[in-house]
Amino acid sequence: MKDRGKVWAVLFGAGIALAFVGGAELWLRRAGFKPPPPRSAQAQAAYDQLLRELRQPAYVRFLSPEGEPQWAPTRGADIRHPVVKGERTRRIAVIGESSALKLGYTAEEVFSGAGGETFEVFNLARGGTSLSYVRSRLREALGLQPDVVVLLFGHNLHYRHPSGPWAERLSRLSRRSALAAWATPRDPSRPWFHPRSLPEFEDFLRGAARRLRRRGIPFVVCTVPGNLWVPPDDLSGWLASREGLRALVQRHAQGRRAGVRAVESDPANADRAAAHYVSARWLAEMGDREGAYRRLVLARELDAQGERATLETNALVRRLGERGEFWVLDLERCVRRDSAGGIPGWGEFLDHQHTNDRMNRREAAALGELLRSRLWPRLRAVEAPLGLKPSDIDCYLGFLRGRFSWPDSNFTQALEDVFAQHIDRGAAGAAAVARAARESVLELPGVPAREARALLLFHAGGAFWARGRRAQARELLEAAWRAHPSEPVALRLALWAVEERDLASARRWLRKAPEEGGQAQTVLSWLDGGEPSLVPAESL
Repeated sequence: MKDRGKVWAVLFGAGIALAFVGGAELWLRRAGFKPPPPRSAQAQAAYDQLLRELRQPAYVRFLSPEGEPQWAPTRGADIRHPVVKGERTRRIAVIGESSALKLGYTAEEVFSGAGGETFEVFNLARGGTSLSYVRSRLREALGLQPDVVVLLFGHNLHYRHPSGPWAERLSRLSRRSALAAWATPRDPSRPWFHPRSLPEFEDFLRGAARRLRRRGIPFVVCTVPGNLWVPPDDLSGWLASREGLRALVQRHAQGRRAGVRAVESDPANADRAAAHYVSARWLAEMGDREGAYRRLVLARELDAQGERATLETNALVRRLGERGEFWVLDLERCVRRDSAGGIPGWGEFLDHQHTNDRMNRREAAALGELLRSRLWPRLRAVEAPLGLKPSDIDCYLGFLRGRFSWPDSNFTQALEDVFAQHIDRGAAGAAAVARAARESVLELPGVPAREARALLLFHAGGAFWARGRRAQARELLEAAWRAHPSEPVALRLALWAVEERDLASARRWLRKAPEEGGQAQTVLSWLDGGEPSLVPAESL
């Protein structure tokens, strides 16, 4: 009887707990709180594979055919380093995210010594890593007898990878349960940013600096550069909104400065990343690079995508460096200094985070200069400057094909910036853009071939128009209309006609536009109404 009573007590307690959990789940869902959607089977398999790779050591010990113990990377490059470090061997351990992975590979390629010194780069960085795995990489690095440790980490600061089997189960549950998702604190203004990320990163930096200082190992921490010309998550929505459409029409009717005033005078735009991004674009086209830079930084801070290091992250690194916690390699300022117009963009990056070959070499050279000035005078970094190449266009098209689909992603908007970078190089660059627009194949999931071709022509035309080459721009956009008649194409042709004071052509294009989002009809009503703030007074 006593055992039966215990069983009933346990069952009763379990029932109460289940009722409480179920009630809380139901209440949260009715209140509008929903967990993030569960991953697809393919995405979950890829994520599980990532976690398995992150748990593996970066280097394994084995015996060479001669019987000498050596270190070899678990995956990737076929590089061997002896376990027993030579007297004149200098070891550099690189840890961090995928940007650090590229820095390590480039440093291995360009570093060389003199006077018998040998420089070995142990690349322990991993793409997609989180802070918890950076900690484990630091522990692993200390076992490799490094002479200096280099950390490049910041884009992935908001990542929260589960660190064990039970944590993985809870992570999956949080994508199905509103209660489990609610229990994970988030900043409502930046849902991707965990409120403890920065304090935890600061604790890690201080602890790592103390640990390395006790061992007499210099610690180099890099600031993290990011592509400021990445379109924010809310760009399409803002351009389709009434305030975005009004600013766009006013920019074409009265000039870029009027468009900037329209954006910045509307209080509704204060916390919209897209509004600051568009304002920055117009300021850059007017030559106000400093004003454009400030607005792009603000747009990055407000962007809901949250896949680029924030102002706070780099400020933390600089502040701790000034206090003598470690050496700072300011890659953010290095990249900005070498960027066109002082704004890091598609001339320096392959995507939102990763620099191209030219900037990889610049970053490795900056690291070499720091180590040479403070530690090893014999270190040399052989820098081979690389310019933009026509293949950069194909590289970006491949990036789009691999990650995003139209029209859900705003990354296709960045095509205009990629094209503009090449147009600025002169006749060869402009010819490469025109050829890419007409001949390249953009394969996007679920997008018909004609629509994808129209997309290339549409953005190539926009790039030529922004650079003042109007005849070529109009030719490309009319080709886009023939390939796939759509409201965005008709609206852009109409706005160009407004800019040239040809309101008859503008009305004709607006009437031809398919009724998709209603923007064309809205602009047509404004033109027919003759609002003085939207059309030139001499054209009314």
